[in-house]
Amino acid sequence: LSMKTGYPYGHFRHNLDTVMIGSVPLVACFVYFPLIAIGWVYGDMIVKSVPVTKSSETILRILIASLVTATIDLLVDPILTLVFRFWDYPNGGGIFGVPMTNTVGWMANTVLTLTIFELISNKNWKRPQDRIESLYGPVCYLMLAQAIPLFVARFTLENRIVADVTGKGWNLLDIYDCLSAFALVVLGLLFVLGTIGHETYEKR
Repeated sequence: LSMKTGYPYGHFRHNLDTVMIGSVPLVACFVYFPLIAIGWVYGDMIVKSVPVTKSSETILRILIASLVTATIDLLVDPILTLVFRFWDYPNGGGIFGVPMTNTVGWMANTVLTLTIFELISNKNWKRPQDRIESLYGPVCYLMLAQAIPLFVARFTLENRIVADVTGKGWNLLDIYDCLSAFALVVLGLLFVLGTIGHETYEKR
């Protein structure tokens, strides 16, 4: 839909030489759903640790999950676009060649996906809450681990200029500096909040 119309992610095209479903690589599915699952488990942990009404739990869980998934994608998408060339945005974008519409699209798509999931699971599925709770701690560390490749790349790769499809050049170390700082602050904050939420829930 986005490749045809530009919505919700913005106009982009895949460059992966792999099994395709229409114009979309099959491997994209194996990236998309784990990110949403991480966001959902994190959201579940937060809403279980704060005093909210039952009716508010679902909404908050979905909104938190959409923020988490969009944040993780924001960290990796510029690298996958400019350095690895897995896909590109023909019109370019201010986030190192990636348009802001991509982040908004991730949030919108996560909200839509998890709304459908919540509606179906609330009626037809008894959630294994004990298994979900066992993932609370690991999910916090898994999110924090997203920053590791950025820091490794920052201090091991040589600097060079990489260009997006519009020809605009970006300094590679500038990209890693910016994304690493963002990861340190945002993922660090999410890790702290998640750890506090986990401990609060355990004490209850």
